Amino acid sequence: MNKYCPACGTQLEENSKFCTTCGYSLEVQNNQMPVNNGGQPQVQNNYDINNNFTTSAGVQANANGMAIAGLVVSIVSLVFCCGSISWLSLIFSIIGMNNAKKNNGAGNGLAIAGLIVSIIGMLSMLVWIIPFMIGFTEGLASI
Repeated sequence: MNKYCPACGTQLEENSKFCTTCGYSLEVQNNQMPVNNGGQPQVQNNYDINNNFTTSAGVQANANGMAIAGLVVSIVSLVFCCGSISWLSLIFSIIGMNNAKKNNGAGNGLAIAGLIVSIIGMLSMLVWIIPFMIGFTEGLASI
């Protein structure tokens, strides 16, 4: 009987302990992959029905770049720029939320977190701008 790698389907020698093509360990196999009529394992494609990449466990592995960018930019804006570029993170987060709707919710939490942090950044910016404007106008009035 021929031996095949359960991960990639390569035909192996009978005494092989690992696959020479993909490196899959054949030592202890509790979870056997289903085999087709020819005796070869059914290797699942790494893309689901919507053409999204999935891991071997079937977990969707696509990332929402705009949601990640929205969160990162909002944190950077809040920590280093006193909220001055929070408007940019707000835009990224909104785009990330729209992308999450298209990707079955992938990255929605990141987009919401980016949205919240960007709003906090904008409010913190107002805390600094309003007193500055009041002081500036009082300074002009005293001239």
